[in-house]
Amino acid sequence: MKIAKKESKTIGAWTITLLYDEEGNVVAAELSSTRLARPIVIAKREKVHVKLPQQVKRFLKKHGFEIE
Repeated sequence: MKIAKKESKTIGAWTITLLYDEEGNVVAAELSSTRLARPIVIAKREKVHVKLPQQVKRFLKKHGFEIE
């Protein structure tokens, strides 16, 4: 699978980059922040339990991610 498009959004100190496939579907998100040593990549089809701010969780859930 190839990444066709990237779209970035900044929420507070967090930068969220949504990764899209050729059909325009969101397939993953890359999270980066000054608090992290390296970015986190989350696949859309995975259930994830990570400590994130509530606004970031809401944004990811709005795009179909399963965040606990």
